[in-house]
Amino acid sequence: MKTFLRIAILLICFNFLANNLFAQADEKAFYGIWELDQSAYYGKQEPPVHYTKEFDPNHTFINRQTKDSKTFTSHLGKYQVNNDGTYTERASYVKEGMSFVFKDKDVIIRYQFSDDKKMLTLSFTVANGASFTEHWRKTNEMMVIFTTKSLSRYWSEFLASI
Repeated sequence: MKTFLRIAILLICFNFLANNLFAQADEKAFYGIWELDQSAYYGKQEPPVHYTKEFDPNHTFINRQTKDSKTFTSHLGKYQVNNDGTYTERASYVKEGMSFVFKDKDVIIRYQFSDDKKMLTLSFTVANGASFTEHWRKTNEMMVIFTTKSLSRYWSEFLASI
């Protein structure tokens, strides 16, 4: 009985450790700048609109759009990678007119990386029932890592610009 109990405890500990290690590896794979390659809702992305999404190690994400040579932040906030193949986004800023993004609401997003971690597929449904499947390609662009101080400065500059 003691041997069985020890084996059970060992298996539970191993499972917990393995889940946390995989979640941490996936979280690091998020870091960087991603370009929207294809969206099942909008179809193949083509100019004039260019979408990017940035994830940093401080659990901050930023979505940007570029249209007619003008780039703006559509929404930004915090994210958390979960242990079940999903991550949660909570937008703390949403540009007016972004109808599918909800401020201060958790959106649970299913994710899957390609084997080389250069493609990311996201699937989710928003509160109004619209479903999305997006394919993002990791860019080679240098990512700006936000610190608390730089994020505060970014917010100040950003809010002053609107």
